[in-house]
Amino acid sequence: MELAKQLLLLAIRWVRPTVRGTKPVLCNGLSAVPLEDRILILKKGSKPDDRIWFLEIDTQYVRQQQKILGTEVVAWSEGVIGNAEKPVVISGPSGVGKGTLISMLMKEFPSMFGFSVSHTTRAPRGIEKDGVHYHFTEKSIMEKEI
Repeated sequence: MELAKQLLLLAIRWVRPTVRGTKPVLCNGLSAVPLEDRILILKKGSKPDDRIWFLEIDTQYVRQQQKILGTEVVAWSEGVIGNAEKPVVISGPSGVGKGTLISMLMKEFPSMFGFSVSHTTRAPRGIEKDGVHYHFTEKSIMEKEI
């Protein structure tokens, strides 16, 4: 009984992280290679255009999500063995859905998409936070930094 009680106490301290992204389909012949801030998952006999998978553990995206959610986070992300992806810039007028699209892409492909925080001289609106939605600054400071 004492052992069961100790195991229960240990299990209570374990953390089940929030998982972001879409995980790979399990199959035979997968290898895991630990990298500095993620784990590379390779399929045996991969071709140059096959997908590779990363389990992100301590990347910038994961740290950002942990801060937002207040819990442990890991993230699956997908890449290719061949040529690197090209940068994508999403722009458009206010209210057309840029933020919604970027959020969906970052959720599905955590390490392939990011968000650039712009500077503005206007005051924050509603629930906007400095450094999250914009870097709110004064015109004179922005001109000096330019």
